[in-house]
Amino acid sequence: QRISKKNSWTSSSLEVNLNTAFGQMRIMASFLKLPESVEREAAVIYRRAAEKGLTIKRSIEAIVISSLYISSRIYGLPKTMDDFVKASKVEKKVLGKTYKMIVRELAIKLVPANPLDFINKFGSSLGLSAKVQTNAIKIAEKAKQREMTSGLSPVSVAATSLYLSALKEGEKKTQKEVSDITGITEAT
Repeated sequence: QRISKKNSWTSSSLEVNLNTAFGQMRIMASFLKLPESVEREAAVIYRRAAEKGLTIKRSIEAIVISSLYISSRIYGLPKTMDDFVKASKVEKKVLGKTYKMIVRELAIKLVPANPLDFINKFGSSLGLSAKVQTNAIKIAEKAKQREMTSGLSPVSVAATSLYLSALKEGEKKTQKEVSDITGITEAT
C-alpha cells in the first residue's frame, strides 16, 4: 500500500530543506554584509514559512532571499530590492511576489521604508557633498509634507531628491548616473 506524502513534511525532509536554506542564507547575508541579527531573523522567517508549507513547490533561493529582504526591512536597513536581486539568481519580479506572499501568509507587519534612509547611501555612492545630501533630505521632507510622495517608492523619492539637490548646488549628475546607482529608471 502506497502512502501519500502530498503536502506533508516529514521531520527529516524539513531539516534537509532548512539546512540547505540556511547554508544559502549564510552566503547571501555575507555577500550583502548583513548583521547577524538580520540573518537570525531571516532564519526564523524562513523556518516559519517552511513549517507552514510555503516552501513546497517554490524555489528555496526565492524564499531565502525574500526572508533576508523582509528581515532587513524589519531592521530598517537601507537596502533596495535590487541589492537582494544581485545577491541571488532570483529575478526582481519573483522576489517581489515571493516577499509579498510571505508577508501576507505569515502576517508580518512592515513599516514603509523611509526615503531618508537611502539618501546618504546613494549620495555617498554618487560622490555628492554633505550639503547636497542635506538639501536632498529637505526636499524629500517638503515633498512628504505636501503629500507628493504618496504611492511612490522611497528609493524613487530619495533618488529624485538627490538629483534635484545636485542640480541646485551645481554638482551635476546625469539621470543615467543616478539611475545606475539607485536602480530606478531614468524616466522615474
